Amino acid sequence: MNMNPHDTVMPILTTMLHNLQHFLQRAEADGHARGYDTQVLMQSRLAPDMLSLAGQVRYACISAKGGAAKLSGAVVPAYDPNDDATLAAAQVRITDTLSWLAALPQPAASSGADGYTVKVGPDLKHTFSGPDFAKHWVLSHFHFHVAMAYALLRHNGVALGKADYIWGALKPAVDSAAATAGCAPAVR
Repeated sequence: MNMNPHDTVMPILTTMLHNLQHFLQRAEADGHARGYDTQVLMQSRLAPDMLSLAGQVRYACISAKGGAAKLSGAVVPAYDPNDDATLAAAQVRITDTLSWLAALPQPAASSGADGYTVKVGPDLKHTFSGPDFAKHWVLSHFHFHVAMAYALLRHNGVALGKADYIWGALKPAVDSAAATAGCAPAVR
């Protein structure tokens, strides 16, 4: 079965956005448990020249919408250039992105037939085929920002592990199924 790039990318974007929501829920719980203002997390950075957690969430949503729109043949939406100040606002941004993605139409058969041209530098553009655009542009950019959000939260002491990154909100169900089967819970 030969899937088009849109059908390949959409489940990944959706799953990882749900996982990103899970990370932020864990961060909120961590702030309550350890007694700190979680707004501090939103401004944290791994390095001075990197985006803050708020920026990583914003760009994860922007890259999901932009990539999915191009793959669907839809108009790339204008994006809100402001970072969210709170975990709750970031959750709303992700929920809005998920709703927007769910409402996208299936692409026309000819969508992307001429490839996808992206700006890769001040005076440089590159044209990708549909599969290459999905794999090497959309998913690469999206996963980078989701992974950096995860890393920022881990760096700040939020108890997240590999299972949270891979399974996110499904982790409790996976652990429950493992327990029912007599297996150990998913590793951290």
